[in-house]
Amino acid sequence: MLTLTGPLPAWDIERRRTDPSELISFLGEGLSRLHEVANAERALQLSQQFSFSLATGEGKAIVHRLVRTTLPHLPWTELAIQTVPHVRVLIPDDDIAPVPPHADHDIGHSLFERNLWFALTAARGTAALRIASFARSMQLAAERAGPFFAPHLPLPVVEAERGDVLLFTPLHAHAAQTNREAFTRVSMDLRIAPLAHVRSRSLRTFVPVVVSDASPAMNGLGRESAVASLAKLGGGVVVITERRPQSLEAASASPTVIADRDSRSSPPPPEAA
Repeated sequence: MLTLTGPLPAWDIERRRTDPSELISFLGEGLSRLHEVANAERALQLSQQFSFSLATGEGKAIVHRLVRTTLPHLPWTELAIQTVPHVRVLIPDDDIAPVPPHADHDIGHSLFERNLWFALTAARGTAALRIASFARSMQLAAERAGPFFAPHLPLPVVEAERGDVLLFTPLHAHAAQTNREAFTRVSMDLRIAPLAHVRSRSLRTFVPVVVSDASPAMNGLGRESAVASLAKLGGGVVVITERRPQSLEAASASPTVIADRDSRSSPPPPEAA
């Protein structure tokens, strides 16, 4: 039987509250209305660009600060954080974006890791995360016929509001489903792990947690941030605005940098819910 390892808590779908306003301001206000300006293909592009913008510079500093303030009791100088956080954009009636039931350990993640899932909008009804308790996840893993769960395995619905954080482990079975609500669900998920574990395995998918709030270096994509220009997405490109917008409308006002959506600098498609 698999056993969780390492010094981090064995969270069993614990809930915390945090203030994601700085992160949401960085990405752009009006996240729950993205379906008004983006179809499924554009939502995927936007998800990837949002994720990439949080890997360096100001975006990275904001994410690391958010994680530290959410869980201030953890020894952050001894921990590492996922290099590229995953921002999920689930617009209504998109049947492609949701990820089927899985446990992260089944797709190669270490038992040293722990999962943090941040609701950046409401996540209710069909837009909610679906996740089984640790005990139920272990039971489901023992009952399945192959290495993965059935595509339509029913999992409990765990609703969340903007600012909720769900904590769990790489052994928890979880998934998303097609969003049938009248709003876009946007969330961010990432993993943390002991720094010693990361260094001993030379894992490039993790970086040490930034514990200083000094002004970060600019990320090279823009003077302040890399926010996708929603009105200009399409035609094989993702357009980045130079300055951080204050609204969806502002995001489409003055694109200045264009990057191929298939560029090798972009993160891979998200693999977890």
